[in-house]
Amino acid sequence: VRPAATGGKSPGSGRAVAVPVRGADDDGTDDGNEDKLEDVDTAKDKFLMICFGSFVVVALMNRVFQKLETIPMYNYPVFLSLLTTFIYIPASFAYIIPMQMQGKIGKEQTQIPKYKFAIMGCLDSLASAMQIFAVNFITNASILVLLSQS
Repeated sequence: VRPAATGGKSPGSGRAVAVPVRGADDDGTDDGNEDKLEDVDTAKDKFLMICFGSFVVVALMNRVFQKLETIPMYNYPVFLSLLTTFIYIPASFAYIIPMQMQGKIGKEQTQIPKYKFAIMGCLDSLASAMQIFAVNFITNASILVLLSQS
């Protein structure tokens, strides 16, 4: 595959266009490498679809259980917000600390100013508290989904 004669760009669109070309090793015979590449691509596609499906299921269950937890604890939305926040903190560090010990989080990444993460954490906790209040007082589920995406 080589770029088109127009400099690799489709006229007027700004997109790269690929033109198939028979290479030096592409003599029309199947040498097995193409099948291996197709198998790898197929395996990656299956893995991606499994990840996508499990992400959708987990997100759906998160919404359902969030609504179910606010029913018996209708008068305690602040407690629910604090509880979920304090559950996520140890879970996050249970991932971060082993990754630092294995060296997968480098020195350069740990030198990022921490106040930026503190600001993001405060905004996230505020969004979480507002979401708990919304789940508690809004009964229409479709509005809850739109509210969380805004």
